[in-house]
Amino acid sequence: MAIDKRILRMMEEDIEKYRQMIAFDPKNAAAHSYLGETYLKLGNHDGAIEAFETVIRLLPEHSEKEQYKLRTAIEAKARQEVPMIRCNHCRAEILESSRVCSACGQNPRENFLTWLVQKENLKDVLKTTAGCMVVITLLVAFLGTLPIEVLGTLIMSTLVVGFIILYRAF
Repeated sequence: MAIDKRILRMMEEDIEKYRQMIAFDPKNAAAHSYLGETYLKLGNHDGAIEAFETVIRLLPEHSEKEQYKLRTAIEAKARQEVPMIRCNHCRAEILESSRVCSACGQNPRENFLTWLVQKENLKDVLKTTAGCMVVITLLVAFLGTLPIEVLGTLIMSTLVVGFIILYRAF
């Protein structure tokens, strides 16, 4: 996510203000917290983690919110370090090294054509295609008296609907 230059400049100014406050009063937990939040927005996870850990040390009795922020920063850093991909089936975010999607159980890198030629899927595809062809044949036989333009439209419509059904099954 790109940050607008003006917002980036304002955040950098905020960081400088928080650092000045901390230099003046190193035990200012609010300044450390705001500094951590700003670092987190900028993607400086190490700085955010350090700032939130400082707040927790300074205010252990009021640190539940900061512990949540600390976990958020640690998780963001971990996501940044571990390459992630999106599953081609359910679009869930998973580890790049995964062979099976934890959300849907499918191969996350499998595309439609790879899925289509698999033996167990090909049977269903052929059954569906055969059913569509029977319907088309019956339509042509029963509606043979219609003009060719109407028959062509019916055939094309059937193919489009069949493709949509096939694609949704994927």
